[in-house]
Amino acid sequence: MAFSPAQQAEYRRLEKAAWQLHCRRLCLDPKDKAAYASWYRAELGKATGKQSTKDCDGGRHWERACSHFEDLAEDGINHQLRLVRGDLRRIRHAAGKINPAWSGQFPTDPDLERYLSGIVAQAFRADIALHQLSDAQIRVITQVVRVDANRLPK
Repeated sequence: MAFSPAQQAEYRRLEKAAWQLHCRRLCLDPKDKAAYASWYRAELGKATGKQSTKDCDGGRHWERACSHFEDLAEDGINHQLRLVRGDLRRIRHAAGKINPAWSGQFPTDPDLERYLSGIVAQAFRADIALHQLSDAQIRVITQVVRVDANRLPK
């Protein structure tokens, strides 16, 4: 699923600002379409592993792309902070849909973060932050959480 129209607008604003800054720094013509296309595909690929926003989802990929272009544009840290909390929010939501009582086990984000860090450490034998995990690794973590949520009485 591609970005929503509202997401697309915010993403394009950041991407345009990043391109403009890139051109100013390297004394490039901002109207050079070939240079832009090459730069854009490379930067989107670094951020999401995708070559087009059509292949991206409106969750994790959008947060990663906006965070990346926000950093390149030097436009604050709003999306970078959002990226760090995004996976936590999505995992909480996924497990809460299975069993609303599960969310009560972790009343605050730090509690949930400690729980998820333990799962990451066991599953991947590493101390990795959620936002640094690959999409496949996040699916594994989310599945483990869903199993745990199913074990609790409803």
